[in-house]
Amino acid sequence: MTNKRKGFTLVELLIVIVVIGILSAMMMLSSNEAVSSAKANNVISNLRNLKTAVTSWYVDNIDRVKRKGSEYKITKADGTDEQSLTQFVITDEGNKELLRYLNNEKAINLKSDKSSQKTDGDYYIKDRDWKQWYVWYKIGSDTRVKEKLASRAKSLGLVGLDDIGSISNLQDTYTNQNYVGMFVLELDK
Repeated sequence: MTNKRKGFTLVELLIVIVVIGILSAMMMLSSNEAVSSAKANNVISNLRNLKTAVTSWYVDNIDRVKRKGSEYKITKADGTDEQSLTQFVITDEGNKELLRYLNNEKAINLKSDKSSQKTDGDYYIKDRDWKQWYVWYKIGSDTRVKEKLASRAKSLGLVGLDDIGSISNLQDTYTNQNYVGMFVLELDK
């Protein structure tokens, strides 16, 4: 009569635990990749939506915009005052006008460029030499999302910005940059 045991040996049990651990680690890596890709796609989508909003706003309000010397001025909506167009666009007042052109203005946290609190996940409109406008996203230190954005930067026309204000090719030096941006509009020279 043979004595057959029912159950697993300790070695078999350890092998099963190791295999489950390896499979779960592989799933964690792939889920992190999926989350990074989703965040990068969301940033790109929001930058494109803001680009469309700025362009539409500019076309609809071009009659309020007048060139005065080397600068552009905008007449306020009530027709009373003039102010610098670029200063208007990067203030909260201008941002509120721009956000009306988005289908879901609450989905994008567009802040004034002059805001003292710039937190990760905020979007900004910024001028460069008063005639070129960019929309920026403060990405912070999330290197996985930066890598995803950098891999698509050239085809989408994305650029990077460091805290000092230097714009450079996002593909080359994404780790030094805390902002990712997209060119939006250039005023007549």
